[in-house]
Amino acid sequence: MCRTRRCVTGLLSVLVFVNIVFASITSFTNGAGTNMWRTAGNWDTDISSLSDTAVIAKPGVNCTIDNSTIALASQVYVGLSSYGGDGQLQMTGGSLNIAAGGVLSIGYDKTGTFTMTAGDVNVVSYTQLGQASGGSGTLQIDCGKFSTDTLDIQYSTSGTCIVKLYGGTLTVTNSAASAFTMGTSGSLDIRGAGTLKWKGDHASVLDGYITGGRISTPSGSTVDAYYDASTDYTYVVRVIIHKYSNAGGNKLWYNGENWTDGSVPLFSPPSTLQTAIVVNPYYECIINSNTTASAYNLYVGLNSYGGTGYLQMTGGSLKVASFDIGYDTQGVFDMTAGDVNVIGETRFGDYYASDGYGMLEMTGGIFSTNSLMIPAMFGSIGGITLY
Repeated sequence: MCRTRRCVTGLLSVLVFVNIVFASITSFTNGAGTNMWRTAGNWDTDISSLSDTAVIAKPGVNCTIDNSTIALASQVYVGLSSYGGDGQLQMTGGSLNIAAGGVLSIGYDKTGTFTMTAGDVNVVSYTQLGQASGGSGTLQIDCGKFSTDTLDIQYSTSGTCIVKLYGGTLTVTNSAASAFTMGTSGSLDIRGAGTLKWKGDHASVLDGYITGGRISTPSGSTVDAYYDASTDYTYVVRVIIHKYSNAGGNKLWYNGENWTDGSVPLFSPPSTLQTAIVVNPYYECIINSNTTASAYNLYVGLNSYGGTGYLQMTGGSLKVASFDIGYDTQGVFDMTAGDVNVIGETRFGDYYASDGYGMLEMTGGIFSTNSLMIPAMFGSIGGITLY
């Protein structure tokens, strides 16, 4: 797919750019005073159809798509100077469908805001935040599903553009390297269970955005990009850290009070990647017969979070995607009963660290792992003792 960057001065240039002949252009005026997309009297001609360009550019007025609305358009512009100025689109349910070849433009050359708290959006072709000079766009997704073939955050503008992914799922269905771009003032803020999906393996590209601070999350958690071969999508999600403290005093994994954030770790991809870190030189953490333990990543012993760790399993079950025992310090996993399922890799001392010392002492139970590295790094020590 080839897209050409260009300067435009009005809507006519936009229509030429996407090579579509439109039956009409309809502008949201809120003439009926209901603020609803589905009210015919709120448009200067009529409600938009799949052959129409819908323009939402009435400052101070929200155009609302609710759960009784099936919104259709060939293109949608939220914020456009030639039709009034800034624009605000709000979605509380229902659906929005934009035809093939069309664009959802948020903040073309003015300020545009699209806030989504529920519903489904399907953009067959392009979603662009900011295009011409003066354009600033904000897309905020609190819940719902937003699907687009391509996504450009700050397409070609000096304005500031941001996607606030606070919940729901934002999916880019095109696997081309150019299908997801961010300009120098474009950013993506992920919170809650917000999830970005991009077709194909783009983990290295997205990791670059994360390292550069362009994809971020508030302090207290981090974000991570990972490729899932089973779905052929790369995911960007929050990483939630659960550190074992034994503040509850009974040493049990299933007691939320024993974790610093007050909640028990969960295996919850793709919405979040939850990491459990067992580090306490004085108190072991115990998985007993009453426990169904899980996490995405599990570390037993990690210097940056407090040092050595000791995990004991006397029953129950444990499911994780990766398991590090003695990453860069001493870690011991003592298993007398129960079932362990490691979907990915079990490592004693890690690739990226040295001085790790990891031991598995097993007198009973079943331990299943996709791969096993003993030790995983030169300079580390690892071992398994089977009784």
